[in-house]
Amino acid sequence: MIAPWPTARPAHITTGREDTDDAMAAGTTVDHLTETYRAHYRSLLGLAALLLDDTASCEDVVQEAFIRVHSARKRVRDPEKTLAYLRQTVVNLSRSALRRRILGLKLLSKPMPDMASAEE
Repeated sequence: MIAPWPTARPAHITTGREDTDDAMAAGTTVDHLTETYRAHYRSLLGLAALLLDDTASCEDVVQEAFIRVHSARKRVRDPEKTLAYLRQTVVNLSRSALRRRILGLKLLSKPMPDMASAEE
């Protein structure tokens, strides 16, 4: 997935909250994401299990969600929304996995009907 180019921000207006603005501009920290991983990995795995039937696929989806959130952590400005962002990513990745499975089943070659042999 390719992230869109960041939009240009308007000039910074001084409001007296520079320290909070700088903290939010930094995005979600790696430490916060690590804590979120430790605290919510199992619940995210359960969420994926609701949508997928394979444990290995669930683990892959959750790991991929953490990888994507880690790479996009600058865009998650409010650290409190990291878990919500992760949940939505898990749901989206699970739906994509299901779509790929269904497409794979549709594209499988169908067996030839039983035909009489040439000798008959």
